[in-house]
Amino acid sequence: MKKLKDIVYEIVLDEAQAEFGLDVYKIADSFTLSELKRLKTDGRISDEVYNGATQLLKNWMRAHPTYKPGRGPYRKEMARKLSPGTYLG
Repeated sequence: MKKLKDIVYEIVLDEAQAEFGLDVYKIADSFTLSELKRLKTDGRISDEVYNGATQLLKNWMRAHPTYKPGRGPYRKEMARKLSPGTYLG
């Protein structure tokens, strides 16, 4: 069982290694969690962008239970920007 101190340390560490720029907000609004993981494993987004986007997406989903991820207005723009061979990080 994890201690509260360890859990808080992990959260702080993830936030310290996360990016929250405008593109990260657009990415979080445009892709689902599984698509974000695929973008990370394909090497199209950095760990910091992945951490920031997943944190934003999880918070949005927690605050708005009816929210459907991956349907944002920037999906085409971000898909084009993250086409194979490009890297955002």
